[in-house]
Amino acid sequence: MQQVERVGVVVDEVHPVGGIEHQAEERPHSRRGVEIVEQRRAAGLSAPEEDRPTYVVGLNVPNRIEIIADQLLKRGYSAAVTEKVVGANFVRVFTQIWAP
Repeated sequence: MQQVERVGVVVDEVHPVGGIEHQAEERPHSRRGVEIVEQRRAAGLSAPEEDRPTYVVGLNVPNRIEIIADQLLKRGYSAAVTEKVVGANFVRVFTQIWAP
């Protein structure tokens, strides 16, 4: 993996917090999301593949970073490269940006 210092995994998913599912109800794969897409289709406003999941199937779980790390290791990436990809690069960059 070239330029490993410029690679990182970003987790952008809404999970229930304090019993509230913030944006999750509006997502295309939720019950409400399906209704919204159907209404948009009926009105002629739906985009192609608008009902496609907004996540990678199999990775929409709390331990997705561990799954990604495990798969990188299984594919022959070193532990050092895997560590950088799943978080160390962000720590390095944020430390540089926010250094006193």
